[in-house]
Amino acid sequence: PPPPSPHAPPSRGAGAAAACPPGCAHWTSLSPCPGRPNTEPQPHAASDGSPCFEACCGPAACDLGLGDLLLETYDAGHLVFSDLAGGFSPGAFGEVGRASSLQTRVRGDATPWYSSVVPWPAAEASSVRAALGTTTLARPQQLRVMYQLRDASGNSLVRQPASAPQVRYRDGGADRTVSCGLPDGSSGVGECVGLLSRGAFATEREVTLSLLWPDAATVALPSFASVRLQREPSWSAAGGWNAHRASVAAVAFGAVLPFEDVFLAASGRRASFDVAVYLRTDMDAASRAAQTISVGKFQLVFDAAACEVTGDSGRHPNFGTWDTLPDSRAGEYGLLFMNGNVRGHARRVVTVRMSCGAGRHLIGVQTLAYSDQDGVSASPRAVFATSVGREDGYVARAEVFVKASQDRAVFAYPADGRAYLNTFASLGQAAPTLSVKLDSISDSPDEGRTRDVGCAGECSYTPAAGAPSGAVSLLASHGGASDELTVQVRSPTTVRLSVDDATLSAVGCHHDAATDMYQSTRLRLTVDGSLDMTRLSTYSSSDPRIAEVVGSRVVGRGVGTATISAFGGVASTTVTVEAAVLQPSLVSRIVTSLSAEKRAQSFTSEASVGYLFTFAAYANGDVHTLEDDALNVSVLAADRVTHTLAGGRHAVGVVPDARAASCDEELMSVALTAFGGAPPPPGAA
Repeated sequence: PPPPSPHAPPSRGAGAAAACPPGCAHWTSLSPCPGRPNTEPQPHAASDGSPCFEACCGPAACDLGLGDLLLETYDAGHLVFSDLAGGFSPGAFGEVGRASSLQTRVRGDATPWYSSVVPWPAAEASSVRAALGTTTLARPQQLRVMYQLRDASGNSLVRQPASAPQVRYRDGGADRTVSCGLPDGSSGVGECVGLLSRGAFATEREVTLSLLWPDAATVALPSFASVRLQREPSWSAAGGWNAHRASVAAVAFGAVLPFEDVFLAASGRRASFDVAVYLRTDMDAASRAAQTISVGKFQLVFDAAACEVTGDSGRHPNFGTWDTLPDSRAGEYGLLFMNGNVRGHARRVVTVRMSCGAGRHLIGVQTLAYSDQDGVSASPRAVFATSVGREDGYVARAEVFVKASQDRAVFAYPADGRAYLNTFASLGQAAPTLSVKLDSISDSPDEGRTRDVGCAGECSYTPAAGAPSGAVSLLASHGGASDELTVQVRSPTTVRLSVDDATLSAVGCHHDAATDMYQSTRLRLTVDGSLDMTRLSTYSSSDPRIAEVVGSRVVGRGVGTATISAFGGVASTTVTVEAAVLQPSLVSRIVTSLSAEKRAQSFTSEASVGYLFTFAAYANGDVHTLEDDALNVSVLAADRVTHTLAGGRHAVGVVPDARAASCDEELMSVALTAFGGAPPPPGAA
């Protein structure tokens, strides 16, 4: 290049132009840089610490040649692979709900310099299915529906929807809805729970259900199920026990039993329910005292073989004394209350907790004795027709129906929500396993969806070695319900093994002396035409005396031809080692920081550390990395720099209190040990 102008410093390219928009030549013509010729009367520029001064008058940057570094980038988790287009692709092995860590290293270095994260988010749900739990429903009970969302590939791990589905039904000519909760993360399963309107139970009938999704205006599943509604008994619709005041005509106790079906818990032998005991006092009496009961005694009567009393609660607080009757027999539970008073057409005095096995059971209440506030007593010891349950009217013993719950449906899903298996067993990787989980819903309105229930049948799947790509159906069951899960198996279709250089030559010294060293080359395992999966396999040589495999490199050891094979012989290639001698040029670079935007060598303090990387370049265009034991690194300026080899990395540091060095000072040398370790002459290494 031509010498610099005496009125301007040497050009520093784009960096100087950016720091000094008017241009260095213009700036220094007014105030020449210190130490530069000054033919004008203007004084020299003084350092003001500005970027413009440093860019125009500071020392010229050394050409460090860091652009020569051989970099390689790959996904640490092997989710995506470099392709022929120079980018990264999962090919047919796409992932959902995961992220790739693309790590960049200097070729041959185990430590990444920088990385970037590429997310592979879950897809939006594209389909929904639903199953009804409660097939029969009474007014106090809740409707329960289980649903599941999946994406277009069958994955239940989907992007969380903006809104949950709704269940729609019609009542009185109007559309009504039951809301649903959002689905779980990996199963995609959610539940819809809610009470139907009271008017829906005016008659016994079938109600058709539809599912609205993805919004309230879209019917995704029209008429997917129907539920039978049990008509509400007349006594309940009228307002409860003795609501008309004429249903119970005399002083008596009565029992209110559940009119809805009572369900046994899963694997349970008995179901618990409440029996409310009411009292009607003599509200037709002439005086308030005669209408008021101050002492009462009653007992529940039931079949002792099928039912038992487990306790009571809610004893009326007006009475200071409550006692259990000691002479009650099996199938009886008696209570006495006193020291208080109560009056009314329907006064709830206590709630008795009962437990019965499956079946229909008759339960009544016997009015034993009572006294009013005037001291008038009576001992009817009778079971009056004052109890209510499933029927419309009042009877001596009302019926309660206890039934076993049954699994209505199960939804199968992969344990992690991913309905696919990327298997690289043919390349030497361990075959993956998919575990099936099940969520179930029963016909009991008292029990919600049960997560991760016991699984029977095909509850896990591991592809066999060499299994081709395709769909596999797994049938899993729980109780009396089953579900099928379709799993996509993805495996390599075509595999090709190649090398960067199929011919490895002997390496000669700069003075043409013979050595026992040969070139090396990289292996490349290409899957499905474009995906570089070299790191997923292991390799072997038919004759390590000719060509030895070291990781994913082939190193020449002696003249001849060897076959290099990937795991299991899935692919192979040949490498020829020849006696012809090639002379290498060593390219050594030291870097202290390396990022996607910048490569730098900056020893700004004694704590600064750089790393030395060396590769061999040949006149025929071959470029090969070198093993650590093939290099001899010498420090020429021990008062300036230090060198250590630790953990497979050549670390370069600064000696304390060392003086700075210029760009052209020789501080270190690198030679091949095969050449005796002597520093090469200028231009040779």
